[in-house]
Amino acid sequence: GSWPGEISWEILDGGGAIIAAGVVNVDTSVTGNCPACLPPTALTASNTTTNSADLAWTAGGTETQWNIQYGAAGFAPGTGTIVNVSTNPYTLTGLTAATSYDYWVQAVCGSDSSSYAGPFTFGTSCNASLAPTNENFDAGFSVCWSQDGNDDFDWSVDALGTPSGGTGPSDDFTGGGNYMYTEASLPRAHGDVATMYSEVIDISGLTNPELRFLNHMYGTAIGTLSVDLWDASTGTNLATVFTHSGDRGDVWNEELIMLSTTATNVQFSITAVLDTNAAGQAWPGDIAIDEFGVREAAANDIAVVAGAVPSGCDLTSAENIEIWVVNQGLVAENQFDVSYAVNGGTPVVESNTLTVNPGDTLKYIFAATADMSADGMYNVDFAAILATDNDPADNALSSDGENYYTPMAPMTDGDTICNGDTAMVYSDADYTYWYDAATGGNLVGEGDLLDVSPSATTSYYAEAVAVEGYFEDFDSYNDGDFIVVVDPDNWAVWPGGTPGGLYDAPVSSAQASSGSNSLWLNNASTHDPVLEFGEAFSTGKFYYGMDMYIVTSAYFNFQEDVNIGTAWNMSVFFTGGVIDIQVDGASVLTGAYSTTPTGGPVWFNIEFDCDFASGVWEVFVNGNSQGTFVNPDPVASCNLYANTGDDYYIDNVEWGALKADACTSASRTEAVVTVEDCSNINELSFKDLSIYPNPNNGQFTITNSQEMTEVIITDLQGKVIYNNTNINLNKVNVELSELERGMYMINIKTVDGRITKTITVQ
Repeated sequence: GSWPGEISWEILDGGGAIIAAGVVNVDTSVTGNCPACLPPTALTASNTTTNSADLAWTAGGTETQWNIQYGAAGFAPGTGTIVNVSTNPYTLTGLTAATSYDYWVQAVCGSDSSSYAGPFTFGTSCNASLAPTNENFDAGFSVCWSQDGNDDFDWSVDALGTPSGGTGPSDDFTGGGNYMYTEASLPRAHGDVATMYSEVIDISGLTNPELRFLNHMYGTAIGTLSVDLWDASTGTNLATVFTHSGDRGDVWNEELIMLSTTATNVQFSITAVLDTNAAGQAWPGDIAIDEFGVREAAANDIAVVAGAVPSGCDLTSAENIEIWVVNQGLVAENQFDVSYAVNGGTPVVESNTLTVNPGDTLKYIFAATADMSADGMYNVDFAAILATDNDPADNALSSDGENYYTPMAPMTDGDTICNGDTAMVYSDADYTYWYDAATGGNLVGEGDLLDVSPSATTSYYAEAVAVEGYFEDFDSYNDGDFIVVVDPDNWAVWPGGTPGGLYDAPVSSAQASSGSNSLWLNNASTHDPVLEFGEAFSTGKFYYGMDMYIVTSAYFNFQEDVNIGTAWNMSVFFTGGVIDIQVDGASVLTGAYSTTPTGGPVWFNIEFDCDFASGVWEVFVNGNSQGTFVNPDPVASCNLYANTGDDYYIDNVEWGALKADACTSASRTEAVVTVEDCSNINELSFKDLSIYPNPNNGQFTITNSQEMTEVIITDLQGKVIYNNTNINLNKVNVELSELERGMYMINIKTVDGRITKTITVQ
């Protein structure tokens, strides 16, 4: 069947207006405006120059006249300039260089005319920019610059930091503006190329043309940046005038390059080629440029390019300071001043009379030395002063040095033993190297305690070693304090977070291993703080430990780089009583952590010890080894990230680092082990003497087969801290829980003799 209105029809006039409509079974007759003048189609523009363009179109009928309406791109029809033409194509003149235009065309058919067809957009080419020039990209990517159409990807305009952490600049060179950069994140890959072309620059007015630009090449996967010089009139590549590969640090680097060419109109191609880092990643490879231009090279121009400030152990009150000055001008210089100022103090000014030829570098050691005898950082401001300098902006530079902390010689305590027994010598230093001589000699042990068994009275010499480290029990903070807010010197939030907000973690009184507080890590609350170690440790020994209380599950990782999020050293997972340690996604060690019999949470201690000499890590839970694995990669921070479903607390967080080049005390302290002949009755009196545990926390037990009549304990200065006399006991329990950490002397007496032993309280 058929339905009314199932098929309908419309009649439109030449202007597109509906003049009649109906359904299939209706007859009608209408009158309308039949089009006598149709609009043109297929508008184009070609042969564009700096001030003209050839416009062409397809006529709508047999018309021979047209109205062209044109103006700046985006103009409203009716507001443009109208010209009546009788040729197709038509050369439109009087245009402005480097400008985008729209144009519309209307057919003129005698007394009738069509509607306007368009718009069609085209752009005029650029005039050669007259040097000196400088493109800072603050107005965006110039229409006179262009991207290569045959490369893999384009350069991008950016301001402030690039999207990826640990690569790219955080701002443009002058601050607050734009720069051009190559974004190396996916889908970009190793070997991808991005090329852009500068404007054409007329250098005919320069006597000594010089290319100046800034580049920023920071990241673990930085590839290659190169700049080529072209003759813009012939399209000939004249030379590669700059190239550099690899990381240059998180700084803008100024390049000054003399241009040797007879060409008057030149152009530059700027090319970045991506690379990958050791982990196969390309994303930490953002390259940027800024302030690109050509200028007249300065006749007089010196620049400070480096300042040498010493760093080391035991620096003196007379340290040499050195400044490097390069002659970037066109003439030799031999009369200028150089200066340095330490920590904002009065500058030391000296005059240079040595001749520095163009392109040469002067390495000047100041006659006046610097006092760097106190431990700590030293900031030194350098300057070069040339009265006729055409570009003084590069005449100053700052550099840092450090007199590393050097520990004092330790206090020690020796021991007295019977021949054949084991002695214990003690040092109060944080860490100790033990030698068999006061100077030089052989290393015989490490640590604050040394067990030895000499057969004759022997001296051992303790040398204190500087140890870097940190400890936090969270008890000095209030419940609810955010750790990054209260301790920003040691803690940070994961990139993208905010102190006191996203990714920060709160101090909590809900749980504590000791004291009253701990740090709470919970996935639902997006906790993701980072404990920073201050540098990436890769030599010597490293230790990390903390107490944990795992409500559900837990996770943390060690970062390899001080730039958080750049590379993972290892990841540690805690689930259902099992510890899984992974390196590069592969499990390298599994162990067990403490729970209640039903799998509930209890506090336990976990420790990580690494000897970078071998790359071996050993993991302990409550002092019990869980095994070892090899991972020689550096460690720079601990990311305490609450992963999916994680809920846990940490307390008594501690790390320590003993670098291979750590400073040591200037002198060593002697500890004497006296060996006695105990073949008399005294040996029989104490042949079964036992003191345990040792070391201890101040609570220990003394047992002996012969009854003890007196037990006296003193500190190393001889002060009596425990006195138990007139006893006749084979077992004595000592409880001195308030004792400070260190070594103590125990004097034990029986009816047949007396002996002195040592204990260590930790």
